[in-house]
Amino acid sequence: MSKVIARPVLLLVLTVITSFALLLQSAPAGAAVWYWYKPGHPMNIAGAGCTGSWALRGSDGMFFLTAGHCASGVNAVVSGTDTRFGFVRRNEDPSMDALLVQPDSGVDAYQIVEVNGITVGRTTGMVHNWSLTPGTVVSKGGRTTGITSGTIRVQSTWDGRERVYCGDYAACAGDSGGPVYQKAGSSVLAVGVHVGRQRQPSGVLYSCFISIDDLLARFGAWLPVFSG
Repeated sequence: MSKVIARPVLLLVLTVITSFALLLQSAPAGAAVWYWYKPGHPMNIAGAGCTGSWALRGSDGMFFLTAGHCASGVNAVVSGTDTRFGFVRRNEDPSMDALLVQPDSGVDAYQIVEVNGITVGRTTGMVHNWSLTPGTVVSKGGRTTGITSGTIRVQSTWDGRERVYCGDYAACAGDSGGPVYQKAGSSVLAVGVHVGRQRQPSGVLYSCFISIDDLLARFGAWLPVFSG
């Protein structure tokens, strides 16, 4: 099977910050927060554009997920529009197409999916691997194609490395790293992180994501969510 990565694009997207959300408290107590990050916000890394995904917490604090191929190595500056808000702290590419962004001082996060200014919903939980079966409906948020939905078709491997789940939701360059989720009423459940597209033996091109279960296991982290 051939892989078609949705490569980063040079594109700046302004986002609208809403006032209700879950405070993840990355900023030191008493520090003024000047930027509120949300899954689905744009991520510009070394001049290339991707989409940011879930905020995670671990023993070293809070980090933001995106696709590993969005940066080369670590330490690259990350911005949302043209203003820096963090840097690449850890990059698992090529063994897993995922990286962590460490936010700068004064940056915090709301675990609310917001794509191109559209609020999708608060994150209240996650979908585990055993539920990611063919026919399962998922949605993706990306800076280029916005919010798209489809069904999981196959489980595959990404460059012969990590497990991915692939389906027929639309995606394009710049969507890499975006959150994949399920709607649950007015809320969302975290499913994974979009990494690109892969051509199947039949010739059909599917969009693929790494599951949130696999990502949390790799980084030894947990997903902060709303209680209800």
